[in-house]
Amino acid sequence: MSVSVSSIRSRLATRIETLSGWKQSPFRFEAFGLDPSSIAHLAFAVGMGKTEAMPSRQRRDVGVDCKTPFTIRFTARVRPKDAPASVDEALDAAQTLVNEVMVVDPTWPADFQILFVSSEHTALDDFIRHDVIFTAYHLLALQ
Repeated sequence: MSVSVSSIRSRLATRIETLSGWKQSPFRFEAFGLDPSSIAHLAFAVGMGKTEAMPSRQRRDVGVDCKTPFTIRFTARVRPKDAPASVDEALDAAQTLVNEVMVVDPTWPADFQILFVSSEHTALDDFIRHDVIFTAYHLLALQ
């Protein structure tokens, strides 16, 4: 069964919002975390990368196997009077996010798979911006 890129993005966002305190940002992914007005504690955005066909046969009636990288960007507040503990809490939040995304969802097609790629963070005054990167392997419909 095929899975659209927009479905991957929206279903992941819905899943992340079930985590306590997490809220999807109203800003688009590319702007989130760059403008001070877009930053909030445990706010996030899901950005989808370039979808590429895997080297396999493509059939109109079946679809094409693809891989699509995606990044979940979130911000976490750093308390100035307790920065080391705040940084640890932000790193724990990144781990919680990875764990939630990697949970096998029985509603996804059997051939759908998500793999963790990397995680990095950047200091932004009183916040840390995290980019957690994954790759989705999925069937994309051709008609």
